[in-house]
Amino acid sequence: MATTPAASRDEALARGALLLTVEDNPINQKLTRHQLRLLGYLTDFAGDGLQGLERWRQGHYGLVLTDLHMPIMDGYEMVTAIRREEAASGRPRTVVVALTANAMKGQAEQCLAAGMDDYLAKPVSLARLGSVLSHWLGSPAGNGPPADATRPTDTGAPPAVDPALPAVDVGVLAALVGNKPAVLERFLADYLRHGLTYQQGMLAALDGGDLREACSLAHKLKSSSRSVGALALGDLCEQIEAAGRAGQQAAARALAPALASHWHQVAAAIEAHLANGPMAGQDTSR
Repeated sequence: MATTPAASRDEALARGALLLTVEDNPINQKLTRHQLRLLGYLTDFAGDGLQGLERWRQGHYGLVLTDLHMPIMDGYEMVTAIRREEAASGRPRTVVVALTANAMKGQAEQCLAAGMDDYLAKPVSLARLGSVLSHWLGSPAGNGPPADATRPTDTGAPPAVDPALPAVDVGVLAALVGNKPAVLERFLADYLRHGLTYQQGMLAALDGGDLREACSLAHKLKSSSRSVGALALGDLCEQIEAAGRAGQQAAARALAPALASHWHQVAAAIEAHLANGPMAGQDTSR
């Protein structure tokens, strides 16, 4: 996949096409930056909604991509503050697009009702991300969106997981970032490092009865796992997150052994890939 040359920062600013991505997960930050570079867009980053709001106040950004669940201030609170300040100051409306791993029924409608303009479910394909960005910003070359365009919508949920899939399907990651081995290996190594921290933290939180921390880490590991193709692990994290949010401590803790087992399988598969090259029988050219 050829990389589209990114416009310079000054050019992006002049065209109102500089993006702000509000995301607390370092793996997702790197993934989003890489995807945007492939598409020819530039972005700054903020690690939570409060940082995002402060950066937005600088007035540089043509579009904000935001996660929903973050510490300190979440995406809903941030967009509420943005819309309130726009109304009070007469400042032009900034396009805000939700980019979230929560692909639940009604999530898109909830985002729009909160004041966001569009919704994308993680992991988002390059084609889908590019379509939404070109709709709101025009192409990286500077062509504006058509005047009669209607707001694109996202169907939401990631594809169902086939239980016969391997622990990690690297083709999923390749579809997001391209199939260059060096790029894939870099993302897999980052995932392994951060994911281990998330998994260990989740086990400790579950053992200690800290459902709030377990939910937060499950959300992060869910999103990252689905992006690299660890789909079964991502689904398990979603179950832990749902049980935690419902206050079902016994149900959440009961999933801890499965979490440890799934992580071991995923880590072993990635380590084998990094040591020996592409996993046997997997096609990363999709």
